[in-house]
Amino acid sequence: MKPPPGLPVHRATLRFYPRAFRRDHGQQTLALVRTGLAAARARGGLGTVWRRTLVDLVRNLPGAWRDAASATLRSRREGGEAGGGLGPNLSRGARRVLRSPGYAASVALTLGVSLGSLGSVAAMVERAILEPLPYQHPDRLLMITETSRGDRISTAYLNYLDWRREATTLEEMGMFVPEGVTWTGNGPASRHLSVAASSSLFTTLGVGAAVGRTLSDAADRDGGPLEVVLSDAFWKSAFGGDVTVVGRSMVLNDASWEIVGVMPPYFDFPGGIIVPRADMFTSVGPSVPTWQDRGSHPGIYVIGRMVEGSSQ
Repeated sequence: MKPPPGLPVHRATLRFYPRAFRRDHGQQTLALVRTGLAAARARGGLGTVWRRTLVDLVRNLPGAWRDAASATLRSRREGGEAGGGLGPNLSRGARRVLRSPGYAASVALTLGVSLGSLGSVAAMVERAILEPLPYQHPDRLLMITETSRGDRISTAYLNYLDWRREATTLEEMGMFVPEGVTWTGNGPASRHLSVAASSSLFTTLGVGAAVGRTLSDAADRDGGPLEVVLSDAFWKSAFGGDVTVVGRSMVLNDASWEIVGVMPPYFDFPGGIIVPRADMFTSVGPSVPTWQDRGSHPGIYVIGRMVEGSSQ
């Protein structure tokens, strides 16, 4: 099957990241990008995808290499092997460039296109890096992850529950899982980027719904109601901004979900290269039975809000 336009460039962009990052997140990233590109192409919004990719490359790449370098230094201090650090990646890259002039040309072309486009996205970079996040007290928010051999990995659901129950320096904690869903509406079925979220994610971020409400606590449980909250952009494009959409049902992955709310226009979440902006937020209840193994890390990401006055 022919890949959607733009996917090969995203795959090439991943080569700028450390090997450990590609190993842990590469396949999930490509799967989500494939869904995002398909949805954007259907809406005619590929230009937005490219601008967002450039912003995220600038924002995320330094941190990925910093983590890889830190892992290398820790491994060396402990007398182990540096599995995915800076040195091995640079050495492999140099050898590949020397062996393959064509590959070198493609790297140079990708860099040239990216650098040449930075001027047009300078304002977006400033907004993404310098301006505060549109959440309450964003300085108190932090991402919480598990680690494996020095690398950050997604979280086991049971560990998340333990953290939330036992944390003393956190005011609240929420989790989310990016995924693709198929919406069967009035027209042909279409793929969309969704985020399965705990009800506490919204209170952790300090953001409520602009229309209706966010997900209920009951929807977090196995057998609970199937609830979905729409992004502002999807609500306007799919339903014309009709406020009476709240309370209606929509079919996602062959199941009926109740639309309970719409998020504000500024709620651009998650908004990263690994997880682009979601069209909707669904309850996690249906997935809970499959998350009962502590050895399973199904792409769960955890955000915590520190108690006022506490420190990391």
